[in-house]
Amino acid sequence: MNRQLLTLLLLSALAYSCASPIPISKLSANDNEGKWIAGRKFITKELNGHYITLSYYRNDGDMLIFDVLYDNRSSDTLIFDPSNALISAYAPDMFHLSTQKAVDPELKILEYDRSAAREEARLVNDRISELFINATDLATTIVESTDPRISQEEADARFIQRNQMSNTRQLALDRREAFLQEIKNTRVYWEETPVRKTTVLTNEYISGLLFFERNRDAQFYTVSFTIPKHGTIDFEFEQALIKP
Repeated sequence: MNRQLLTLLLLSALAYSCASPIPISKLSANDNEGKWIAGRKFITKELNGHYITLSYYRNDGDMLIFDVLYDNRSSDTLIFDPSNALISAYAPDMFHLSTQKAVDPELKILEYDRSAAREEARLVNDRISELFINATDLATTIVESTDPRISQEEADARFIQRNQMSNTRQLALDRREAFLQEIKNTRVYWEETPVRKTTVLTNEYISGLLFFERNRDAQFYTVSFTIPKHGTIDFEFEQALIKP
């Protein structure tokens, strides 16, 4: 009876510990205007010669990703800064849930630079440690092969064990190096893909991806862009959560 109870408890714990698929956000633009391109709707709005085109791309985990293009046809020089973009989340009854700034790519880049620096330091220390251990193993192998108190079979067994441990440590080093490379690759992504703070002159434009934290309780979003000295440009979206 106790064994059956223990089995049930273990199965229950396993069931509760299983990860659930993250729901997919489908955002629809609440605007009759717009242009469809490759299955996605792009909305363009203008304020005193400042044009912004926005399209919802997809969610990555709890991150909402948008394509944005700013086209400066005014006589102003404008610094387009992702931190001037806001997303406001609303419940089905239009109760305001939250307002957040777009994710700052510069902070993300700094975050990955710091992570890479820490991992590189750990790798250097691990490689130094591995060189010392390998040198010690080599000396031990030489000593044991000439020690009359240790049989050849035992010396071989100890050598094989040390070799296996060395292989395990090397695999761990390889995983650390792969993790470091992943950090560096992600850093490049945040350097090249998002729209970043840029001075945009008259008749120039800038485009890229814009990232916001998702609110799973929201049914409606308003994405707002502040145009200094002019006002804001707003885009309305409705969110549907799709279960995988």
